[in-house]
Amino acid sequence: MTMVTNILKLEDLVNLKYLQKCVTIKDKSVTNKHIKIINCEDSYIYINSNVQTFRMQNCINCIVFVAAVGKISSIDKCENCQISVATNFLRVSNSIDTTIYSYVTQEPILFGDNRGLILAPHNVGYNDFMQFLKFAKIHLSSVYINNWGKPIIMNKEEKEMFEIMLPKDYMRMVVPFNSDNCGLNLSPKEYYDVIKEREETMNSIKAMIKDAKLLEEQEKALHVAIQGYFRDWLVSSGNIKNISELVKMIDINNPTSDN
Repeated sequence: MTMVTNILKLEDLVNLKYLQKCVTIKDKSVTNKHIKIINCEDSYIYINSNVQTFRMQNCINCIVFVAAVGKISSIDKCENCQISVATNFLRVSNSIDTTIYSYVTQEPILFGDNRGLILAPHNVGYNDFMQFLKFAKIHLSSVYINNWGKPIIMNKEEKEMFEIMLPKDYMRMVVPFNSDNCGLNLSPKEYYDVIKEREETMNSIKAMIKDAKLLEEQEKALHVAIQGYFRDWLVSSGNIKNISELVKMIDINNPTSDN
C-alpha cells in the first residue's frame, strides 16, 4: 500500500529544473499537480491551469505566471524575478529584487533574509482565468483584494524587506495564450483606475489620429515618431531587455507547449 501511495505522489509532481533562456508553457497536463520550478535562469514560464501547490526556488531573472494555486505558493532564494500568482497561501523567503503580483485569500508571510521585494496586486485577466480560480477554490471577495499589501513579517528586525508598488508603476502582464481580457479585476480601485486611464488615453489618441485624416506620408512620419518614443521608453524603463530576450527565445515553428 505504501509503495502505491508513493508512486501516486510522484505522478502528481511536475519538476521544471535548470531551464535557461527558454519559454515554457504548461496547461492541461499540470492540472491539480504540484509544481516545482527550481534552478531556472533567464526564462519565461507560464502555468495556465489550476494546480495544488507551487514552489519556486533558486531562480534568477525569470518571469513566471501561475494561474491558480489551491493550497500554498512558496518562493525561496530567487533573484530579480517577476511572479504573478493567485493563491490561497503565499510565503516568500530569502529573495532579492523580486516583484510579486498576487491575489491571496490570506496575508502573505515574509521570512528569512528578503531584500528589495516589491509587492503588487494581481495583474492578469483572461478568458479561462475565472474557471481556474473556481477549480482551485480561491474565493473572490473585496475582503481579500488588499491582502497582497499586508504581509506578516516573521523577522521583525527586517523593517525594509519590501516595498509596495505605486499605482503609477502598475502594469498588466501579457500572457501568451487566449488572453482577451475577461473583465475580471483582482486589483484595488486605485490600480485598476490607472489601467483604465491609460486605455482611455490610448483610445483618445487613436481617435484624434483617425479624425486628422493624415496623408500617407504624414502617417509614415507619425509612425516613425511613435516608434522612436516607444523605443526610448523601453530603454529608459528597462523593458527593452525583457522584450529582446523573449523575442529571441520564442521559436514559432517549435513552440514549447502541451495543449
